[in-house]
Amino acid sequence: MGKTPETDIQARLADGDTPGHIHTSNPQHYFDLGKTGYYNQVLKHPVDWRKNAFIQRATNSSFEAQIRYGEPIVVRTKVEKIGTTSFTMYQEVVNRDTGELKASSRSTLVMFDFEEQHKIPMPPEW
Repeated sequence: MGKTPETDIQARLADGDTPGHIHTSNPQHYFDLGKTGYYNQVLKHPVDWRKNAFIQRATNSSFEAQIRYGEPIVVRTKVEKIGTTSFTMYQEVVNRDTGELKASSRSTLVMFDFEEQHKIPMPPEW
């Protein structure tokens, strides 16, 4: 099995507080960046967000350790399960150098036709 796709994250100054602690609301943004990085690395074709896209149905995140401003972090993203109209992703924010787990998330995403406003089957190329 291949290496789990990683997306480098550059924390913004506004993500942290004065002592340099990254606020717990920001890893969710990092997970979203990881999803984008995953699609670019794995699907290797653009997603038509107006037609065959997806919506996030559910997400469950856990915070394991503090993220500090300037810490080298990456998001590791993998698909755990693919159904007929949805898929489940598991993601981790980790320190790139030490491998320390900082946060994790599991999301259910549903394929959705935004023009017709209903769920659709997974595209075969996915």
